[in-house]
Amino acid sequence: MAVDDVRGVNVAADDVRGFDPTGLVLVCDHLDMTVWDLGDGRILRSGDRTATFEQALRSFNLYETAFRATGVTPRPYEVVHVGQRYGVIVEYVRGFSLGFHLSFGSYSPVEAGELFGDISLRMHSIELREGYDMRALFVGMAHCIAPHIPARHAERLIELIGAIPSRDTLLHGDIHAGNVIINRSGAHLIDMDTISFGHPVFDLAITEAHVYHGIAQKVVDLSIDVESATRSADVLWGAALKRYFLGRSEDEIAGIARRIEILALLTRCCGGPLYFEEDMEETERWIRRHIETFEELLADTLPQVERLDF
Repeated sequence: MAVDDVRGVNVAADDVRGFDPTGLVLVCDHLDMTVWDLGDGRILRSGDRTATFEQALRSFNLYETAFRATGVTPRPYEVVHVGQRYGVIVEYVRGFSLGFHLSFGSYSPVEAGELFGDISLRMHSIELREGYDMRALFVGMAHCIAPHIPARHAERLIELIGAIPSRDTLLHGDIHAGNVIINRSGAHLIDMDTISFGHPVFDLAITEAHVYHGIAQKVVDLSIDVESATRSADVLWGAALKRYFLGRSEDEIAGIARRIEILALLTRCCGGPLYFEEDMEETERWIRRHIETFEELLADTLPQVERLDF
């Protein structure tokens, strides 16, 4: 589905109404975004990514574009002024996260994986060049990791990422079990502030990174062993790829999965595509944690691949 334009509020910064969140219930205050419950089926989101009027308007436009095109994302209502910042009022999608359902067994790993595949396909059906270029971010991560791996691997990795075809495909940038909300009307994808554009392989890599990063949390929260948690992640991710690449052979999917894994581990090493430049201490911690696995994967896989896309 091609989106010819990005619609939003036709309003100037001076016309935006002020909004005081004092007394509202705080939904979350995480990283660079604070969210309040307006009590009427809507929430107010304000933070670094909506600090200026231009940023807030862009966020509104992206929410509205995704809402029109997919039907699975929250509806935006208004750009407002919040203290020294701006914010966006959007639909409050109530329900339990997919992560919650996985923890309590109301969704199996296969069902969760198929849902990831379906939602990703719906997002990637939108043709739109909006947000930041995801390929540039992954090239940046490859340069970040370069000092920690053999030079020949670093050069090849940067070359392969640079060769991934440009696409005007809308990417969510953060599809994971916490951002998928389940309620009576179905599954909904929230948190549209990470929207970008590029080849879908980048979005899938980020989702895979989340799936396998969640293993450690499952071990703690559910008191299960690492082996069982890993098997569950393998089943989930396998189901996601099978649904996303429906109609392709098992061998084709296995080859694609191997290439996606390179980008997913790169993402895990750098701590996330949106934050690797902003918190170098966190970046270094993640690199030390994952570098050995990443080196092994590169040594085993890079000689066998000629491309990282599909």
